[in-house]
Amino acid sequence: MEKTSKKTWNRITISPDEIYRSIQSALVKMGSSDRITIWAYVNDTKKTSKKTWDSRIYFLPGGDKASRRVRMLNDIFLLLKDSPYLNRPYEASLVLVSDQFKHDAYYIEMLRNLKLIHYYVILVTPTEDINKPESPEWPGSLIDIGGWCPFNDETSEPCSKKYKGG
Repeated sequence: MEKTSKKTWNRITISPDEIYRSIQSALVKMGSSDRITIWAYVNDTKKTSKKTWDSRIYFLPGGDKASRRVRMLNDIFLLLKDSPYLNRPYEASLVLVSDQFKHDAYYIEMLRNLKLIHYYVILVTPTEDINKPESPEWPGSLIDIGGWCPFNDETSEPCSKKYKGG
């Protein structure tokens, strides 16, 4: 059943389920599993904002910007603690879309630790020029252009294949 709740970005209306399917499709094209979970940390300081859509995206209250950052870190830490050591390379992936972590050594070190238990981690820093949900290539272009692996130095190529679209 298609959900009626919609998110509007730049006058483009997209349902949470459409967002989920687009992200899932982009990750599958990159070679990831289609079994994904999406957690969205939302600003819950605005009580007028309802983020209780019925979808496969989990909207988690995080508070203000600093509180959301801490909540994400705690959830990633719990993921580390709950995950068994994976025997085969890169059985699981974490794609973190945020402008909060790229230059923070503490968080980058924590993300690097995921590699030790065979997680494939991509940190995507969205920028206005590549975050275009109206584009048929979105979110693949967002991941391909804005994504980088926290195990490499920041000057290296993005860890996902370079986006070839227009």
